[in-house]
Formats: sequence, C-alpha cells, structure tokens
Amino acid sequence: MRKRVCVALALSAMATVALTACGGDSDSAATEASTVQESSTALDPTAPMSEQLARTFPEPNPPPGSLPGAAKAIETGRKACQGKTPVEVRDEFISAAEAGNGLDDGQKEMVGELDKYEKQASQSPNFAAGQLAAGVYEATLPEKQMLAGYQGCVYELALQLRRELTQKKG
Repeated sequence: MRKRVCVALALSAMATVALTACGGDSDSAATEASTVQESSTALDPTAPMSEQLARTFPEPNPPPGSLPGAAKAIETGRKACQGKTPVEVRDEFISAAEAGNGLDDGQKEMVGELDKYEKQASQSPNFAAGQLAAGVYEATLPEKQMLAGYQGCVYELALQLRRELTQKKG
C-alpha cells in the first residue's frame, strides 16, 4: 500500500513536470501517459489560462470498468477540496496522510515545494500545486478510492483556480 502511495505521488510530480494528467496511481500509468499526450496536443498556449486549465482538468467521470464506488469517491474528493487552495488542502490532510499510508522523505520534499508551485499556478496549465495537494489528499484514502478521490480533488482545485483567474480578469 505504501509503495502505491509513493508511486502515486511520484507520478503526480512527474506529470506536473512533463505536462499533466488526472491520474496518479500505478495502475493508471498507461492511461496517464496517453492523457498527457492528448492534453498536450489539445492545448492552445495563446488561450486564456482559465481555458487551458479547463481543457487540462476536465470534469472527472469514472470510466467503464472502474471500481465500484468510483463516482462516490470522485464526489467525496471534490467536496474535500472544494473552495480551498492547494496549500490549505495540504495543511488539512498532511497529518492524516503521514499517519495513514505514510509519506516518505521524497514525498515530503515534493509536498514541501507546494508553496512555490502555488505562486506559479496562474502561469501554468500543469497546476503542479493542485496535483501535489491532491496527492496528499489521495494518501489519506483507502487504496480502492485513491485514484478517483485524487481526480475529484485535483479537479476541484483547478476549478477554484479558474474562478480566481476569472475574477482577476473581470
């Protein structure tokens, strides 16, 4: 279980650097890679950042063959992260993540960079801060709910950033 969490956070961080995806667990690596490729070809770098975020982080829906309860886990992830910043999500769930599935030193270091990534959030559709924060939330979940919960949380964080960007613009 701890290994899956490590892999999940590592994949989240790698996706952040490469481009992005709404994945994060070792079983979704192939799907994540294909999502990154599809997202990168669909992005228009001249589009407003809120539009780029909307394309990069579409509303998550459980694909056919998902584990039972995936839709509920997505919704729970959305509610857990709704209206919060990535730093607020990290701060709320870090203790439970460390106590539950645990975070290794590498994960703690990545999560420690969240403040830096959050400052850059409005300039990059990768939304590294949201992915790292959603990874912390994901580490608090039972294994069968991890991917769907991550997807719900990162989507809600992206929605929050889109709202903030729209307010600043308007």
